[in-house]
Amino acid sequence: MGWFAELELIGLFASVPVDMHREMTVTGELVTVRERLRMLGTQPVKVMWGHHPTFGSDLLAGPFEIQSGARHVTIDDGYDPPLNPLRPGAVGPWPLVPGKTGPFDLGRPQGRVAALVYLQDFASPWMSVRRLDDSVAAALSWESAVFPYAWLWYELGGNAEPPWEGKTRLIGMEPNTTWPATGLADANRRGGRLMTLQPGAEITTAVRLHVFKPEGSIQDVDAAGQAIFKAS
Repeated sequence: MGWFAELELIGLFASVPVDMHREMTVTGELVTVRERLRMLGTQPVKVMWGHHPTFGSDLLAGPFEIQSGARHVTIDDGYDPPLNPLRPGAVGPWPLVPGKTGPFDLGRPQGRVAALVYLQDFASPWMSVRRLDDSVAAALSWESAVFPYAWLWYELGGNAEPPWEGKTRLIGMEPNTTWPATGLADANRRGGRLMTLQPGAEITTAVRLHVFKPEGSIQDVDAAGQAIFKAS
């Protein structure tokens, strides 16, 4: 099982009448974030709730692939920097989506890329990034009843604007209650799905991160958050 560590945080939000208890544990290769949200207000309130993990460094230092249990993808219709290879606002199946010059494989992005898409309709709610030389991988999983969407953000040296300066290499894999990623007011205006908290509501959920040395391609993540490999 390896080593074990635990941290508990409690937060009371100023913008909405909500408090959150967050417990983070590390057991061997697995990080688990358990959350309990309590609605303290007397009137319903709409919120966006999500996580914003990003991955870079050694994970992206060589050829890599991204895999997911998503079935459908919507490309952000407002994020279109010069090195975005995707067609803004288009939809498609994971991982092949409409690009500006033909189909683009989100699982194997090539070259300098800056793009933002939204994953949905998950057969199983997870994403992973794996170095193709099997030196390291990370798999993120969550509960789709709370987070039915995931924002997938590519910043692979493709954005010359500050603070990226064309030098940053990272992948954001971000489970969320809502899309688009343009803030609560704009999502509400555009008819995005927001979470409505009723007075007295209490919601519990967990997000899990497995960081490991892989044994080939990943096909799923189990209920404990551990990656499952494709049969060779």
